[in-house]
Amino acid sequence: MGEVMEVILGYFAGAFLLWIMGHVVYMQVHMQEEKRQNKGLPLYWEEGGWFYEWKKKRKQETFDKAKVKYFDGDNT
Repeated sequence: MGEVMEVILGYFAGAFLLWIMGHVVYMQVHMQEEKRQNKGLPLYWEEGGWFYEWKKKRKQETFDKAKVKYFDGDNT
């Protein structure tokens, strides 16, 4: 059981380190792009960023049955 936990912990630690390194690279590329364009660009979690916009769009896409148009012959 100890060997299995060690392997699982190793995978989690590796994935976490990979995530952190990815963020470091993202921030470096982001800062270079801001310098190149001479303006501030939103980070992905800030308003205007791709992740923020995706989350906002996902919240708006909840199904609202009241908006559905029904026609003659619909069995609803």
